[in-house]
Amino acid sequence: MRTALLALVLLAAAAVPRAPAQGPGGAVYISITGTATIAGSDLKKPGDFRGVMVVVNVTTLTGTTPTITPVIQGKDDAQGASGNYIQVHASFTAISAAGTFVYMVYPAIGAAAGGITATSPLAVPNTWRVVLTYGGTVTASAGTVTYYLIP
Repeated sequence: MRTALLALVLLAAAAVPRAPAQGPGGAVYISITGTATIAGSDLKKPGDFRGVMVVVNVTTLTGTTPTITPVIQGKDDAQGASGNYIQVHASFTAISAAGTFVYMVYPAIGAAAGGITATSPLAVPNTWRVVLTYGGTVTASAGTVTYYLIP
């Protein structure tokens, strides 16, 4: 009887949804500069992490209708695979002013709320990167991009 009760309690506890805990992070770029598309380096995620939170902090964005659109891409890098990059979320809205913008890609995540700009309910592949695409006429941009892996 006690074993069955303990198993039921453990099963119920495992079914309770929990917010993902933040894991190790790092700088994807030291700084955002320039006026052209920036493709970040390939990043490897440990096998037990399933998602990522990317923080884009834009301190300067000037020009004629300047925009920066962040994209999180996974790489098709299995043995014998194409090596192509694949966008792992629906299109994020372009950034058109200075500010801090937070994007989360994580399985079964809900809609963006609070300080989160946008979400995507997908897992991040083992090899991934961040790409910033500039639109309009950008005369100057500055800021940083950081990331945090989510188990």
